[in-house]
Amino acid sequence: MNKALFAGIITMSLMATSAFATTDTKPVTDTKPVTDTKPVTDTKPVSQWKCEDFLVIDDNFYPTAIGAAEIVTQKGKVEDPTLNISGIETATPLIVDACKKAPKESFIQKVEEYLKKW
Repeated sequence: MNKALFAGIITMSLMATSAFATTDTKPVTDTKPVTDTKPVTDTKPVSQWKCEDFLVIDDNFYPTAIGAAEIVTQKGKVEDPTLNISGIETATPLIVDACKKAPKESFIQKVEEYLKKW
């Protein structure tokens, strides 16, 4: 399958709904209503993620999220539908570390910063 087409499909699916939803498997033991909830990552487009949003997804999805962020601008538009697979593989641990150090910063900016080096 053409890389550009594949990247476009991934981007469109991520912009519609997130494939990175986290699940909580703890049993419900308290029936009190939840009042202090945080925005759920699966309802926010990748283009609007902060590093803290990225860090709550399953570790196995880190490269996928970085790939999606690589081709999506902060306005949610596909900028360049070409994926840099080797760059993503190399930069993933660096991006994770950078996001842990600055969780309030833009995830897309971190991806751009680290992937432009490869």
